Amino acid sequence: RTFVIFTPDDAYGYHYADIFQREVSARGGEVLAMQEYDVELTDFAKPIKSLKKKANVPDRPTEEEKVKDSREEGEVEEEEYVLPFEAVFLPGSADEAGLILPQFAFHDMDPRRLTVLGGSGLNTLRFPEMGEEFAEGAIFTDGFFAGSPRPEVQRFVRSYRRRYGEDPGTFAAQAYDAAAMALESLRRGADTRKKMLAALAEVEGFPGVAGSTTLVPGGLPGRTPFFGTVARGRLVSLEPLADEVLSSPEAPPEFPSP
Repeated sequence: RTFVIFTPDDAYGYHYADIFQREVSARGGEVLAMQEYDVELTDFAKPIKSLKKKANVPDRPTEEEKVKDSREEGEVEEEEYVLPFEAVFLPGSADEAGLILPQFAFHDMDPRRLTVLGGSGLNTLRFPEMGEEFAEGAIFTDGFFAGSPRPEVQRFVRSYRRRYGEDPGTFAAQAYDAAAMALESLRRGADTRKKMLAALAEVEGFPGVAGSTTLVPGGLPGRTPFFGTVARGRLVSLEPLADEVLSSPEAPPEFPSP
């Protein structure tokens, strides 16, 4: 598999671009080129052309060139235009990606011929609204996705909507899981600071609404990510729908009604 990266010129973009490069390499793939862009841009022609050059993307022949070739060589069947890479990773925001993808198409790198990949920045309806048909089929990951079919997630989303009138985001889901882990530790007798720290250090595979969570050394949580895609202008889950795979016998309870 071959990839290119088009990243914002900031610490966030470089951080995720570096992670992406390392993971691609570890799995036998190849990143052909990476190009940064100024987040204040609305016209991305210059960095896109730079990316094309780095990735050895040829310019498509103009109509005038096609006519000239046909006169010189006779009628020939036009060859399919093939890009030298299969996917582009966009670690920026939905607003940036929504502007970038149509300009990719204009500069001979049509996103509809590629797999568009992104992170949490694409997990918003702003992305398909701005990217329109060029956003279709894009794949993103996030720490939480309210559209996930996991039963525990849908119970949490329904309860959150009833109480707050909106969908929960990643921070709300992670805060809920953190409170649930602390309460479970208390129920098991962790009634002092020392006992609580010891109990939390042993958390492994906690079935939270933000994914199965294991606390790694240092206290950081390791979680299974959520995957989503754009289909007909909507954000939908890429997870399998089988309840037996996604459900947990210890799914968190619903919030009490306000």
